[in-house]
Amino acid sequence: MLGVCFDGTGYGDAGTIWGGEIFVGDVAPGFERVGHLRSALLAGGDAAAQHPVQAAAGFLYQLDGLPDLQAAPFHFPSRHAKALALVRSHSRCFSTTSVGRLFDTVAALLGFVREITFEGQAAISVEQMASQSPVVEGYDFPFAKNELDFRPSLQRIIEDRLKNRDMREIARAFPF
Repeated sequence: MLGVCFDGTGYGDAGTIWGGEIFVGDVAPGFERVGHLRSALLAGGDAAAQHPVQAAAGFLYQLDGLPDLQAAPFHFPSRHAKALALVRSHSRCFSTTSVGRLFDTVAALLGFVREITFEGQAAISVEQMASQSPVVEGYDFPFAKNELDFRPSLQRIIEDRLKNRDMREIARAFPF
C-alpha cells in the first residue's frame, strides 16, 4: 500500500521536521519512507509557522535570480530578510519537508505577508483564492530521486506574479 502523508508537522526518524512524506506499507506490519518533499531550512523553528514570510526564506533561498521580495508586487516585510540571514548562516535553522510551510511560502508570494492568527490560515487563503479561479494548467512539481521538487512551481509563481497574472489563477495552478 502506498500512502502520501501531509498531516502536520512532526519529527522523522533522523530528527528532521517531517510533514510531506510518501510511505509504503501498513500500520500493523510497518511502513517505509520512500519519498518526501524536497528539504528546506526553517529559520527560527516554530516561529516560522506563525509568519509565512519567515517560513518562505528557506524555500526561496534555493531559487536562483530572485527579485527584490520587499518591492512590489510582493511587499515582504523585514522579517523575511532577517530569516534569510539565518538561513544563509545556517544559524537557528532546522531542516523540514513540511508541506504546511510550503503552503505558507506560496501564501506569502500571493500576498499573505502578515502573522497568522490560527493554524492553517495561510494555506486556507491559498485554497480560497484557488476556488475562485477556473481550471488552469498546473505548475510543474517533479518527483525524482525520491523527492517532490517544489522549486519549479515556486519559480513559476514568482514569474507569474511579476507578469501580473491573476493571483486566483496562480493559486489554482499550485499543484496541491
